[in-house]
Amino acid sequence: MSGTLLAHESVTQDWIDGLIVRWKTADDFIARLDTKEVPQMNALRRILRRDLPALIEELTRLRPDLGYPPIAEH
Repeated sequence: MSGTLLAHESVTQDWIDGLIVRWKTADDFIARLDTKEVPQMNALRRILRRDLPALIEELTRLRPDLGYPPIAEH
């Protein structure tokens, strides 16, 4: 599964699923690093913890078919 969306590809549920897996893997990796003072790490943390979740939320808002159905509360 490629992390790059090519011009002939479209955003599908599989692409979103792969994005989420890569996002969570990267966030776990960053959380284990002991480099809190490095500016590049702060930028990467912001991308992983704010920007990417916001992007996923906006994509699924615009394309509800890409999101998961809400879990029914009992």
